[in-house]
Amino acid sequence: MGSGVVSSDATPMAHRVGNLVQGVGRASVEVLGAGALRLGQSSDPIHQRLGRLALEMRRLFDEFCPTCLALEEAYFGKSVQSALRIGEARGVILAEAAAAGLAVEQFSPARIKRVVTGSGSADKAQVREMVQRTLGLSGPPETMDVSDALAVGLCCFEEARNFRFGAG
Repeated sequence: MGSGVVSSDATPMAHRVGNLVQGVGRASVEVLGAGALRLGQSSDPIHQRLGRLALEMRRLFDEFCPTCLALEEAYFGKSVQSALRIGEARGVILAEAAAAGLAVEQFSPARIKRVVTGSGSADKAQVREMVQRTLGLSGPPETMDVSDALAVGLCCFEEARNFRFGAG
């Protein structure tokens, strides 16, 4: 799972499934941290991996003190097993956000792609390239999950900016 912590202005706001965001305004967004959360091997029992996810979320919340968590809305393909695992992980993340007193924002994959690339049907490589450009990163995020997390952060900022200035 990717995570990204970004900041802008002095007004804290945050976000992700894996994305924490602080601030409002896309023009001056800065990456404070980003990476892939390693929760164990797929052969590890699910309750242990979910427990690690809860610990990682608490660690991120403690380290960065966000006020909002932004997530990509769940997308379920054909696999019922994948949908179940995604739902379990989202439940852990949402419970940890509630325990930390965070606001939660959720965005559809198409909305995130549209905000970051201009097209709701952009592929992951296009999203990754625009995340790198928009955030002024020296190289691409380490994984597609990390670039997706940062893209959710950018979407959250854009939505907040539009709301703040009456454009959305």
